[in-house]
Amino acid sequence: MTATAKTSDAPLLDHLRRHGDASVSELVEHLGVTATAVRQRLSRLMDGNLVARSTVVEGRGRPSHRYRLTE
Repeated sequence: MTATAKTSDAPLLDHLRRHGDASVSELVEHLGVTATAVRQRLSRLMDGNLVARSTVVEGRGRPSHRYRLTE
């Protein structure tokens, strides 16, 4: 991970640290960036084993995903 990537990921990681977990839409609102940018950051952080994704199924329709820090 580059220094720039670490700097841009800090607000996302801080949000997860304070709130436990979050959805992409919650992170979009908090960070003020596009959903694509959030997904790219999350993907990079999951590849580095810093963030994990869990699937939430609530009734009918598509499941949603929640993201949290790994230990």
